[in-house]
Amino acid sequence: MTVLLAVSLSCVRLFVVIIPLLVMLPAAAAAAVVTVSTPPKTYESVEFLEGVAERTAVEDGGGSHYTIDTRAFWLDKPSLAVAVASSDGASDAAVQSVKDMISGKNITMLSGPYSQWNDLLSVFQQAAVPRLSLADEDASANIKVVLTDAAQQDNKPGKTRLLADKATGEIVQAEVYVYSADKLYGQGMLEYVVAHELGHALGLSHSTDPKSMMYPLMEVEDGHVVNQLGLCEIEGISALYLESRIGSENC
Repeated sequence: MTVLLAVSLSCVRLFVVIIPLLVMLPAAAAAAVVTVSTPPKTYESVEFLEGVAERTAVEDGGGSHYTIDTRAFWLDKPSLAVAVASSDGASDAAVQSVKDMISGKNITMLSGPYSQWNDLLSVFQQAAVPRLSLADEDASANIKVVLTDAAQQDNKPGKTRLLADKATGEIVQAEVYVYSADKLYGQGMLEYVVAHELGHALGLSHSTDPKSMMYPLMEVEDGHVVNQLGLCEIEGISALYLESRIGSENC
């Protein structure tokens, strides 16, 4: 009789201990749940350089009557790595000329006060304004530039594809495509097309100033491209990287 009672008491104690453990299980299981963050919702935009136009000598009116649109920006990227690659027969000479422009080895690429994007970006001392640097591999690049000797279906010389966060406007990835690269290189226009597309990769859209690098057409006068990096590009970069403002800016 004594033995049976001892066994019964042991069972009761075991039962009493198990019950609280069972009650605690849901809480413990809930605490162990790992929250998986959902990736940001992104949107894709494509900008084209429409083509080349022969410019007629027309006097521009005075005053600030031009605008430039801004679309998106890179966040916390003091340096943007740019990779340059060839496709469909684009020559090594064409590729090297673009690499030299990005790395700053050729400082006379573009006409006007700023011979390359880094010259203009260096006007800003703030760390929020990025600089462009040449990347050795596509995998490490923020911006990928592809030169192809194939013609674009609508004969547009270049396009840029941006992937950006819908909520913040932050650029996630940028891809630049330049068509008929060797033809443009032979005409002395390749660097201008790439400079225009890099402006899109930085988050700028088009300008209404016919002499701006971000004008949707390359303006040619007496055989020379007149588009330059200047005030419109400065105003656009300032709005994007100093104020995170997307819209339209006077320039």
